[in-house]
Amino acid sequence: TIEEVLGSSPRVFLIHNALTPDEAKHLRDMSAPILRQSYVGTAGQGMRVGERRTSHSTFLMKGSVLESKQMKSMRRRISDLTGFDLRKFADLQVNRYKAGGKYEPHYDWAKSVSSEQEWTVLLCLSSVADDQGGETVFPRANIVIQPKEGMAIVFKNTKSLHVLDQDSLHGGAPLKYGEKWNSNQWIFSQDVHFARRVSLPLLLIPWGGDPPKWLVRWRNHLMKTKGEDGGYMALNKAANIALGAVSCVTT
Repeated sequence: TIEEVLGSSPRVFLIHNALTPDEAKHLRDMSAPILRQSYVGTAGQGMRVGERRTSHSTFLMKGSVLESKQMKSMRRRISDLTGFDLRKFADLQVNRYKAGGKYEPHYDWAKSVSSEQEWTVLLCLSSVADDQGGETVFPRANIVIQPKEGMAIVFKNTKSLHVLDQDSLHGGAPLKYGEKWNSNQWIFSQDVHFARRVSLPLLLIPWGGDPPKWLVRWRNHLMKTKGEDGGYMALNKAANIALGAVSCVTT
C-alpha cells in the first residue's frame, strides 16, 4: 500500500510492507559483522564521526555487484514501486541505533553536478514501540513517522535539479531503549558511473564491502583539494583504472 502524506513539502510517501520480514532480517544479518561508528557528511563534504549522529552503520557495497537473491528481489521491487531506475541507486547503507542513539536534523543532499541525491528511500528494518522514541521527523514540515518493519519512507530532497528543498530537513529522534534498524537507499539524479558500481565494491570485498578508514581519508583529501566535482572525477578515474586491473586479473 502506497500512502502520500498530503499537503507536505517535501513530497513524502509511505510504502507499507515494501519489504518482507525475511528481507529485513537478511539486511540486518548481512550488516551486523561490519558495522562501524557512523560518519557524517554527504557529497563533497568531508566524512567524519560526530555527535550529531550516534549510530553504527555500513555500506553494503559488495551487495551492489554480488547481489544476494533477497537483495536483488528487494531492490527491483523498490524500483517497480517507485519508478526509480536501478542505475541511479546508490549502495545500500544500513544503520543500527541503540538506546540514546539519534541523528539530528540534516539534509541528504549537497550540491554537486557529478552526484546529487535527489530522492531518499528510508527502509525500516525494525519497528519501534509507541514509547520507544526513534521516530523519523521532518521538523520544518511538522511530520512525525513511527517506523514499522518493512515500511519505506520515500521523500524528495530537491525542488528541482540542483535546488535543495529546505523542508526536506529530517532526522531520527533519540531512541529511549532497545534497538532500531533502518537502511538508506539514495536515488541519484544521474546514473551511477559503471566503473564505480563494479570495481570499487569488488575491491572492497576484503573489508566486508564497507569502505576502510584509509579510503575515506583519501576521498576527503580529493574533495578538499580538487573540489566536489573534481574530486568525483578523480574517484571515477581511479575506479576505471581499478576496473581495468580487475579485468586483467580475471582474464
